[in-house]
Amino acid sequence: SLGRVIWIVEYNRQNLDGVRISNEKAFNGTDADRIARIAYANGWEPMLLEHGKFREELFATEGGDEFKRILESISEFEYQALIGANDASLTRKALSKKSGKLKEWLKSLDESDIQRALFNLGGHDMATLVEAFQAARKDTSRPTLVVPYTIKGHGLSFQANSGNHSSLPEAEELDKMAEALGMDPSDYFQDFGEDTKAGKYLQKRRKTLLKGIDEVLSGVKTRKEKFKKEAAQIEWPVDFDISAIKFNPHAHTQWMWGQVAAKLDRIGRGLTPEGQDKLTKNDEAWKNVAHFFLTMAPDVGTSTNTSPNMNGKLYGDIGQEDFEKLYDTKDKKAPDVVPQMAKTSGHIRFEIAEGNCMTAAGAIGKFKQNVGIPFYPAMTIYDFFIKRCHDQLYYNLYWKSSFATLGTPSGVTLAPEGAQHSWKSDFQMPHCVTWEPAFTKELEWILAETLRKHFTLDDNEKESALFRCVTKGLPQKEFLGRLKQQYRFKSSDETLTLENSNEAESISEDEILETVRKEVLLGGYPLIDYRGYKGYTPGDNVVHLFAMGALVAEAITASDALSEKGIFANVFVVTSPDLLLGNYAYQDDYDHLTNGLGVSGDIYFGPREGEEIDSPAQWYSLQGGRIPIVSVHDGEPGILDNIGSIVGVKHRCLAVRKTSKSGTTEDIFRFQGINSEAIVEATEKVLKETAHENFKVQKTVLANVKLED
Repeated sequence: SLGRVIWIVEYNRQNLDGVRISNEKAFNGTDADRIARIAYANGWEPMLLEHGKFREELFATEGGDEFKRILESISEFEYQALIGANDASLTRKALSKKSGKLKEWLKSLDESDIQRALFNLGGHDMATLVEAFQAARKDTSRPTLVVPYTIKGHGLSFQANSGNHSSLPEAEELDKMAEALGMDPSDYFQDFGEDTKAGKYLQKRRKTLLKGIDEVLSGVKTRKEKFKKEAAQIEWPVDFDISAIKFNPHAHTQWMWGQVAAKLDRIGRGLTPEGQDKLTKNDEAWKNVAHFFLTMAPDVGTSTNTSPNMNGKLYGDIGQEDFEKLYDTKDKKAPDVVPQMAKTSGHIRFEIAEGNCMTAAGAIGKFKQNVGIPFYPAMTIYDFFIKRCHDQLYYNLYWKSSFATLGTPSGVTLAPEGAQHSWKSDFQMPHCVTWEPAFTKELEWILAETLRKHFTLDDNEKESALFRCVTKGLPQKEFLGRLKQQYRFKSSDETLTLENSNEAESISEDEILETVRKEVLLGGYPLIDYRGYKGYTPGDNVVHLFAMGALVAEAITASDALSEKGIFANVFVVTSPDLLLGNYAYQDDYDHLTNGLGVSGDIYFGPREGEEIDSPAQWYSLQGGRIPIVSVHDGEPGILDNIGSIVGVKHRCLAVRKTSKSGTTEDIFRFQGINSEAIVEATEKVLKETAHENFKVQKTVLANVKLED
């Protein structure tokens, strides 16, 4: 429906390495014909500009139709060779062999006319181009694809040569070209004289265009300032007031995404929650920006929990009568995806064309910068198939577009749907933060903060967000339950043990959640933390487990199993590998990992608990150790395998290292070696590897040390 759009594919029959030699028999024509047919099949109006006006004049003469037939029947390879040779006698000879009638007709032309006709393509004929562009503007019902035939290097000595891609014109050629145009050869870029017809025309156009450009830029600036001022006055909520425990105690992150998207859609339409007569305080805050939020998907909206945003709200203007409604055949269990142009349109649905969808997300995400309207598109896609639009994703990020990609479901957690769906890559691109939350509250916080940063223009260098979600649920009570067991959240200084950690009084839930929320937004937080517990001996019986996404549940199970063996396994949840361990973390020297979470490569040395040092011999026998690390995640090793190297400790990274299979998530986790049993095994192995680093003290250091009785 973009009737004012004109695309130009300049057609010179050359690839970078040489002449394009295509299978014209299979194409039933040339590459240009193939391109035009593709455009037509996709609803465009194609226009092939093969011939210039001089050719058309010759075609109109008696016998000229044979000249046209031969020109259009010779292969493009042969035509390219003829213009490369640029020899009139050779042209006459080659064309005459193809038709006796043409041989006679060519006798009426001198060699200059033959060569002029040979080189007179539509793409080099100004009158032909002007007519084509004027015609393209008349049809406003669909876009136009103009394919002008051209000659690469037209007019230069290397025109049409196979290897001319890296060629540059010689100075003498430029001088001759300047003279032919009536220009000063010493100034290749001189302006048209102000008193010339062309100069006067350009002055007039300049005033018109600059005025229009200034008006556009002024409008963009005004809108930006307006939205920035309004955003500064909003009391931004930290979440969307969605209680997973209340609605779905065994919830997954994709479910939470659907809840947030549906709520923003509802608020954007000005609708109140079911059973209420007015918006909640949380709703009122999001009301200011919810109407700028929109969703899109490459035909996976239903399977990525976007159905509420699709149902009866699909954008499209094809004038289609709703026959499902007319004949009462709508599937009540599926969303209504009949496109319509209405205020309720809030979702753009693509066919299985991930690249097109990603391009649209990036284009709409640039509205904030280019138009001053802060649209925030959120595109859902099966995480594995982001690879299909990797090129478009890269360019969206390259020009700092603001949008969200919801890769869901992701990883081998999706194995029940098929083994080929079960791999994901660590993109680590500038201007994009990758998130992979485990608990639904994490995702709720992250989405809220991402939108706040977008609308307050506080997202510089982090304009885009990639969320990886799953359909494997976690018991949500584990989140707050495990946090309350941590020593830092206890309201008294009593000694904690594995037995009394739930009995010791904790600070308020609001205080706990606010502390953890800030850590979540920095890239990670401790979910199980035994620091401060009785018997906790770093360098001896302590290991740090780092887990991400769906594998957090396996880490929790492993930690509990290890505690029964006397091993204190802290569990750190990585919410963003980019912020905790990637490019963004590198910029502040991994501050949150080392200072915020307190993960270090320190050596702990000393006797075991209950032992005393009472002789020089025992000094010499002291052994030390660091706290080793085991990480586990559903993805390639490169996502989390650098933790140990950052802090300087032994680290075993459990990750997806094999082509996967179809099966239950439990089966596939076991197959990939990322289940709880594998974590326990890796922990025991890394503790043995790291245990008792030799701590050698030089005699001179201890020469003056006197041990007290």
